[in-house]
Amino acid sequence: MINYHGQKFNLTLSSAKIGMAAASTPMPVASMLGVRPGNLTASPTQAVARVDDQRRLEAISKEVRIRRALRQGAASGTAPQPAPAPSGGTQR
Repeated sequence: MINYHGQKFNLTLSSAKIGMAAASTPMPVASMLGVRPGNLTASPTQAVARVDDQRRLEAISKEVRIRRALRQGAASGTAPQPAPAPSGGTQR
């Protein structure tokens, strides 16, 4: 019972409907990934993007390895020489 500006209101709480969520049909995985069921191959632009992403991730992992080696070398007192920067290629 709630008293609001001199008026009394009886509020009831409704119960949660958990069964509704379980009864809904699950979304297909292909649609979550943006792939149409009839088209499971990547378009040329997607393939180029994947290659670019792979190169970027390789450069990041190489930089992580270099920094770890430098950090471990500094901790032990014998810092290895950093690898020379790669020549050519595009940088963002």
